[in-house]
Amino acid sequence: MNVLLVDDSVAIRTRLAELLSALPGVGRVDAVARAADVWRAIQVTPPDVIVVDIHMPGGFGIEVLEALRASREQVVVMVLTNDPTPEWRSTCFRAGADFFFDKSMEFQRLIDIIAGLALGRAASDRQLPHCWTCFEGLPIPAWVVDAEPGPSPRSTMRPSRAPATRVSSSSR
Repeated sequence: MNVLLVDDSVAIRTRLAELLSALPGVGRVDAVARAADVWRAIQVTPPDVIVVDIHMPGGFGIEVLEALRASREQVVVMVLTNDPTPEWRSTCFRAGADFFFDKSMEFQRLIDIIAGLALGRAASDRQLPHCWTCFEGLPIPAWVVDAEPGPSPRSTMRPSRAPATRVSSSSR
């Protein structure tokens, strides 16, 4: 799995690249400092995951999100920011982000999710052991996802697009 980091902070890019490069299943980690450099990096090595900051000199991460959505690139996009306001979270999800993380509180969570994606990709490249083939294609119950300690994964993931159902007062 290839990862592209888009952040103007040298410290963040360096630390993330070190941590992600050590993960099983992560093949390559590239990093750019400006939103304007994203397309060139994508052309050189197409990423499976892009981690992008919102605020950068010479452009915003939102512009990257919108351009990726318009191009229909098949990539998981994660926002990692020091500005985790509800307004930015909502704006990022509308612009096409798949995940949204607060740099000061959810740095490790971002790494954990990328590790899971990398392991999933590595596992999918191999055949399942014969004894596991009966589980292939079964849905994962919601309680399994919610079993982890800490914030619910749903708090950092794009909200479900399923339409809400309204309960009328006469049906209560």
